[in-house]
Amino acid sequence: METVVSLYGVQPLRIGGVETFLREMTLQLRERGYRHVVVFHAEPSAIAQRYLQEAGLPYEVAPEIHASGWAAVRAISNILRRHRPEVLHFSFLALLGPIPWVARLLGVKRVFFTDQASRLSSEVQRTSSWKRAIALVLQIPVTGIMCVSKMNRRMGVERGVFPEDRTFVLYNGSELPAVQRASELSEKFRRRFQIAPDAQVVAVLCWMIPEKGISDLLDAAPAVLARIPNAHFVIGGSGPSLEDFKAQARRLGIADKVTFTGLIEHPQEEGILAACDILCQPSRWQEAFGWVITEAMGFERAVVATDVGGIPEVVEHGVTGLLCPPSQPPALAETLITLLADPARRKQMGIAGRQRAIENFDLTRKVAELLEYYGVPPVPAGAQAPVKSAQAVLQ
Repeated sequence: METVVSLYGVQPLRIGGVETFLREMTLQLRERGYRHVVVFHAEPSAIAQRYLQEAGLPYEVAPEIHASGWAAVRAISNILRRHRPEVLHFSFLALLGPIPWVARLLGVKRVFFTDQASRLSSEVQRTSSWKRAIALVLQIPVTGIMCVSKMNRRMGVERGVFPEDRTFVLYNGSELPAVQRASELSEKFRRRFQIAPDAQVVAVLCWMIPEKGISDLLDAAPAVLARIPNAHFVIGGSGPSLEDFKAQARRLGIADKVTFTGLIEHPQEEGILAACDILCQPSRWQEAFGWVITEAMGFERAVVATDVGGIPEVVEHGVTGLLCPPSQPPALAETLITLLADPARRKQMGIAGRQRAIENFDLTRKVAELLEYYGVPPVPAGAQAPVKSAQAVLQ
């Protein structure tokens, strides 16, 4: 049985983009007679372990894959010798390192890298000629570089560190939830966090760091509340800046209008996406993609986000949501007020958003496209097995 090994420099903590993508890969590869092994840099949380294991996804933990020098080489070599994969795909790790050469020397036929990196600036500074030369030599063994947005591809190619002829755009994919469950999930979430049934909820779901723009949303909140008194802000996620954001809400006198949920382990099933009227992503930096946006669009939710990075490739301004400049709380406030005051337009945008998610970000289709790059043959006619949904796996 041929094997695909995925090296992911992350620690799965919830059931979200990375976890659902890897699970879908496992299922599709199994249907085609392939084995899939995933290597993380840290042990998944209990719920992530259960989700992956019940789908039959074997995983390993190798903290050294994030190291530099011989520690990483030894760890990766041991993994490849054990599994002897035909295909190696690494993500959330450094492209310019030993992984591609080690893989080729140990007999891996095809090596892929996915660029998921968000960036601080949209400015492209071309790398010096000698650094470009080193980068391209290090990438000789790489079969293909997958960028999750056109923005990431453009920046990598224009900097001179991605070979243009082997760099492709492959958007991330999200599971499409059953929209008919939205009311049930919304009610469950609002009861859990004591949010009034008639509150108009603006939700954010992200890692709690300054670059995500939570501070800008909190600064915008008083102006929103002055015009939309029943607005309520839900901030989901954990991270190093969480306590700073809570303190900011208290200083602004809006703590009773802001709910901090902490880590949401299963956003779709726990109801944060179904409960919101608007999904907000007020990022300051150049987001590579915007996975949570596509998840919210699946629930027919309108989006307000900043016009940065790959977000404009996900949100069609004026059709599936509204975009505004980053780091400008007054502009963010006006944009939120515009949609909160117009439920008919929100509904229309939500319906358009789900259709866009179906056409452009469907998880099953995105994984199938990736397997085509791998050279994995399609499932023989009539041989496809039923695939369990994420909800079924957890029940």
